[in-house]
Amino acid sequence: MSQQGMSSPPSQVPDTTEAAGQRAALVAALELAREAVRLDTQSESRVALDKYIESAGLLRDVLGRMRKESASKAASEYGSANEIQHEKEWEQARVQSIIDTYAVRIGVFTSVSIFQSWYELVLPQSPDIAFNRVITNNQNTPELDDIDPLFLRQCRALALDWKEKQADPDWSTSSNPTPVSPTATRSRKPSFDPARRPQIVSDYPSAFSDTYGTVSGSPFIYKTGDPWPQHGGPDAEPYLRQLCPVNDHPIIDDWISILRSVETYLGTCGIEFTAICGFAWGNQDDKVPFCPLVMTIGVEPASVTFVDAKAAADVVKATILVGRGFPEVEVAIWEWTTSFAGRVGPSLPSLNTLLDEPVIEVNAPFSSALPLAIAPLNGLDLHYEGTGGMFLRRTNGSEYPLLLTVAHVARPPTMFPDNAGLTEQASAEHREAISLLGEKGFLDVFQKIKSRRWKLLREEEETPPRSAERSSARSKTRPMRCKIFVEVTKLQVHVILTMIDPADRVVGRVLHADPVGPSPGPEPFTVDWAVIQITHDAFEWDEFQGNKVYIGDRLDVISFPSLMYPWDPDRAGYSYPEDGLLEISDDTVPESELRQPTQHNELGAPALPVLKNGSTTGTTVGWLNGLKALVRHHEPSNHDHEIKFTSFETTIVPYGGDHGAFSGFGDSGSVILDRKGRKVALLTGGGGLGDKTDVTFATAWHQLEPLIKETLDGVEFF
Repeated sequence: MSQQGMSSPPSQVPDTTEAAGQRAALVAALELAREAVRLDTQSESRVALDKYIESAGLLRDVLGRMRKESASKAASEYGSANEIQHEKEWEQARVQSIIDTYAVRIGVFTSVSIFQSWYELVLPQSPDIAFNRVITNNQNTPELDDIDPLFLRQCRALALDWKEKQADPDWSTSSNPTPVSPTATRSRKPSFDPARRPQIVSDYPSAFSDTYGTVSGSPFIYKTGDPWPQHGGPDAEPYLRQLCPVNDHPIIDDWISILRSVETYLGTCGIEFTAICGFAWGNQDDKVPFCPLVMTIGVEPASVTFVDAKAAADVVKATILVGRGFPEVEVAIWEWTTSFAGRVGPSLPSLNTLLDEPVIEVNAPFSSALPLAIAPLNGLDLHYEGTGGMFLRRTNGSEYPLLLTVAHVARPPTMFPDNAGLTEQASAEHREAISLLGEKGFLDVFQKIKSRRWKLLREEEETPPRSAERSSARSKTRPMRCKIFVEVTKLQVHVILTMIDPADRVVGRVLHADPVGPSPGPEPFTVDWAVIQITHDAFEWDEFQGNKVYIGDRLDVISFPSLMYPWDPDRAGYSYPEDGLLEISDDTVPESELRQPTQHNELGAPALPVLKNGSTTGTTVGWLNGLKALVRHHEPSNHDHEIKFTSFETTIVPYGGDHGAFSGFGDSGSVILDRKGRKVALLTGGGGLGDKTDVTFATAWHQLEPLIKETLDGVEFF
C-alpha cells in the first residue's frame, strides 16, 4: 500500500462572495467561542454552554458547505480528470488545515468545557430530573450527538498543547494553511467484478447457484460430477447453500498426503491456489448435507480460465482422488481468496453484568472483560485492528498479565515489512504501545453509544399512547428508561473526556512477537502470535476477573444450550455461564477430538460446535471442520518484503441458517473455545471474497501452546 503524495497547489482562485461569507462565519464562530470563554471564567456556565453550542453549530455548517463545494469547483475550473483529482486533494487538505488552524480553538472548549459543563448541570440530578431537563429544555442543547468524535479527539490533543503554550491572545484569523498529505489505508481483498458474470455463467451455468447463500457468494468456475439439485422453473429462486463440517469421512487419515499431491500437481500446471479445503455442502434448513465432501481449490478472481480450471479439476479427481480410492469426492475450482483477519492508562473496570445490564452492550468494549479490541498506537492510520483473546502470566516476571493476540495485529506487515518479529530483550528498548480500540473500532463503539441515547430521546418525544393500558405500561417503564439514559450519557461523557485521544487508551506494549510464517515439520501450521505486557494502570485490578469471555451479547440462557448442546443427551449437567461470562478452562481440546469429535450435532452425529467473541463480529458460533485446509498466505506490503508461505490450517465453518460468518476482519487474535470453555485454537485469518468470510482459519491450541512456552520462560495460563 503506497502512500499518496500531495500534489502542488493549484493557481490562486479569486476571492468570491461565498468565500468571504465563509470567513465571516468562521470569525463569528470564533467570537462566540471567545465570549463563551469569558462567561466560563465568570462562572456563567449555563450561558457559556449555549455559546459553545452556537459556535460549534456555526462552524459545522461552514465546514459542511466547504466540503460540498470542493468537487464542483474543481470540475468547473479544471478540465482533465487528473487536474480535478489534484484539486480535490488540495481542497480536502485546505479544509483540514482550516480545522487545524481555526476550528481547533473552538474545539478546545467544545471538547473540554461543553461536556464538563453539561455533566455538572445535568448528571448530578436524579435520573428522572435529568431526563426531564433534556426533554423539556430543548433536548438538543447538550449537542453530544452532533460532534464528530475524530474532530473532538483532534481538539482534545491540541487543547492540551494549547494549555501548555497559551493560545495566541488576539485570536488572529490570518494564516497560511499547509496541506496535509492523506494517509494510506489498509487494502481489502478484491471483490467479484459483476461484468464477468455473463462469461462465467456461459462457461459453467451453475457457477453462482452452487454457492448461492454462502457468506461471500463467490462463484465456482467449474465443478466435477453431476449438477447439484435446483428448484424447478426458469425464475425459481436458487437453493440457499451452506458449508458443513466433515468429521467422520474415511478420507481423514489420507487427507494431508492428498493435499500435498494436489499442491504438487497444481504447481506443474502453474495454478497458484489460495486454499485447498474439504467441506460437505448442504441446503440451509436441511439437517443432512446433500454432498458429503467436495474438495474446493481456491484461486484469485480472474486468475484462471475456465478451460484451465476444468482441466485441473478433472485431473485431480481422475488421478489423485480416484487413485486413492475416493471416486465419490468431487472437485470444484472456486474464486476465493484468503487473508489475515486483521483492526496515562485507561483503568478499565471489570464488566459487572448485573450493575451494567441496562447498557452492557456499550459498556463491554470499555471494560477489562475479554475480548479486548486492540490496535498498535503508532499505526492507527493503517487501520490494522484486532483482538486480544486470552490472558497469560509469567511465573518469574511482572505481576500484571500478558494479553495474547496475533503478530500481524501487534506488528502489522505494513509497519514492519521485514517480518523480523520482536524479541523480549529487544522490546525492552524498542517500546511499541498497544491501544484499546483502533480508529474504526472506536468510532463504531462511539456510534453505538450515540444511537442508544438518541433512541431513548426519540422514544420519550413520541406522542403519548392513546389507550390507558399502553399509557400505564409506558409509565411503568419510564424509570428504567431514565436510568439507562443517564448511564449511557455518563459513559459518553466519560469516553469523550478521557478516551478521545488514543494515547489515553494505551493498555500495554508488545513484549514478544514471532515472525509470521510456517512452523517447521512436514505438516506446518501458521505461526502468528504475540503477547502484550499489560501496564499497571490499564485495569482496575481490584475488580479484574481474568480469563472470562463475555458471550451474553449473542448467547443467552435459551440460545446457548440450543446452539452449543444441540443433542439433548449432551445436556446432562449443563449450566449457563454465570452472568454470560464464559470462563476459559485450563483444559485444551486434544488433537484426537479435533479429528473425531466426542460432542454431537442435533442428529447425534459427531460434531464440535465452537464459539468466539471477536472485536468486530462479537460472539459467533460455528462448527469445527475435521479436515484441515492447505492455505497459501500472501500478504504484500509497500516495500520489497512480503509474507508468503503455505500451511495447514484448522478450519471453522459457519453454524448455518441465519447465523452468518464466524469471523471477519478485526477478529484475528480471538481465542476459539468449545462450550465448556476449553481452548480450541487462535484465530488467524479467513477465506472468502472481498470482506466476506466463508471459512475461518486458526492455529490449534494444542500446537501453539508448546511453542509459546518454549519461547517465553515461565509463561502459563492466567
